[in-house]
Amino acid sequence: MKQLLLIAAPVALLACAGDATGTIGGGSGSSLQVLNATLAPLTIRIDGVLAKAGLGVTALSSTSIAPGTHTVRLETEGAVANELTITAVQGIAVTAIVQASIEGDLLPNVLDDTAATPAAGKTKIRVIHMAASAPAIDFWRTQPDFATPTRVMFPFPYLAESSYIQSDAGTWTVFVTTTTDATAHLADSGPIVTTSGQVRTVVLVDSAGVLKFRITNDR
Repeated sequence: MKQLLLIAAPVALLACAGDATGTIGGGSGSSLQVLNATLAPLTIRIDGVLAKAGLGVTALSSTSIAPGTHTVRLETEGAVANELTITAVQGIAVTAIVQASIEGDLLPNVLDDTAATPAAGKTKIRVIHMAASAPAIDFWRTQPDFATPTRVMFPFPYLAESSYIQSDAGTWTVFVTTTTDATAHLADSGPIVTTSGQVRTVVLVDSAGVLKFRITNDR
C-alpha cells in the first residue's frame, strides 16, 4: 500500500479515547493527522516536539502545523522508532496511517492527494480498508445525490483504497457487510456531513476484532 500520512480533521467522527488535536510551534495553515493502526499506543513527535503521547489503538491525532517540510518521529514500546519527512501544503491535509509489521516495526503510510479537488459545489470521499481481522466484506455508500446503497468498489480486499467518489454537498454514509449478506451490517460510519469543496477519507480499522470507522478531512 502507498505510504500514508493523515491530515488534521476539524471533525473526527466516531472519535475514541486517545483522539487529540493540537498545534506545534504556533504553526497553522496545514495539519498532520495520524491514525494508529498498530496494536499498541503510539507517541508522535514533530520537529522534535511532542505532539501526542500514548495515542490509543485505532485513535486519531490531529496537529496543526505550518506549511513546509517537517520531520515526524513515531515511537512505541518495544519497537525501533521510525522517522519520516513530510511536506505540508497550505489548506491541504497530509494524510498517515501507521501500521506495524509482524516483527513489530512501525510502518507509516502516507496517502496521496490525487484528484482530490471537487468540482464547484461538489464534495468527495474515498474509502480505505485497514481492518486486518475483518472477514470478506463489501463496502457500501449512500451519497447526497443518491440515497440507494451502492458498493464503493468490488472486490474490496484488506489494504485496498478506492478512488475519490464525487457527489453534491450534503450527507454521505459508509457501511460494511459480509460478502454473502448485504443486510448484515458489521460497521456503520453514521452521517458524514460535507459542505461544498470538502474532501474526506473514510478508513475502516479494527481493535480486538471490533470494526470501526475513522473519518478525516483531506481538504
